[in-house]
Amino acid sequence: MKNVNQPFRKKDAMQLVTGKPVYMDDLAPADCLIVKLLRSPHPNAIVKTINTTVAKKVPGIDASTGSLGQGCSIAVGMALGAKHAGKGLSVYAIVGDGEVEEGECWEAFMFAAHYGLSNLCVFLDRNHLQIDGTTETVMNSAPLEEKLKAFNFNVLTINGHDLDAIESAIAAFHAENEKPTCIILDTLKGKGVSFMENAVDWHGKGPNDEEYEIAMKELNAAYAALEEEDK
Repeated sequence: MKNVNQPFRKKDAMQLVTGKPVYMDDLAPADCLIVKLLRSPHPNAIVKTINTTVAKKVPGIDASTGSLGQGCSIAVGMALGAKHAGKGLSVYAIVGDGEVEEGECWEAFMFAAHYGLSNLCVFLDRNHLQIDGTTETVMNSAPLEEKLKAFNFNVLTINGHDLDAIESAIAAFHAENEKPTCIILDTLKGKGVSFMENAVDWHGKGPNDEEYEIAMKELNAAYAALEEEDK
């Protein structure tokens, strides 16, 4: 256990809660505080993924692995701690629409609303797919907006691929002084890679070398096209 007298962190915290593979390259920004990364069980991941052993050696990671849903509890604890410490910090939790089938998420949401954790922002990735199929057939959690509003959240629904919309939603989160915020991101799983788009098989595995090359060519081509549009 960390020393309870240790000075409170000085930067905003981000928490990746979903159970998708996360690659070491994703942690490139050295000052990005990712609270929880779930272990990838897939041996064909391109780059070594975060697991319990290596997490302790990666700066900025406070917890790893565990059952889905636990990250929300860590997030609300951090947000409450920041409030009590009088720190103007924001805590961001990234969760999936399959993950919110876990009851622990809703306990954490209830806790966040009860304590008025306006410094907590939950990004909920709604792509309608989880490892066993569609969220509608495995365990339908709709209507998410109404449920979160009933839990006294400030709820915003946006196109999760629109960076301007994301920026505006974050500004709205910062303007909220009483409630926790949930930004529901409507997304397409695997967007930008033709053989991955809306394909549940890619929920929890990494591509092989050949697939990786194809995917990167498609993504780089799309990026180049966007660059041309901005000229």
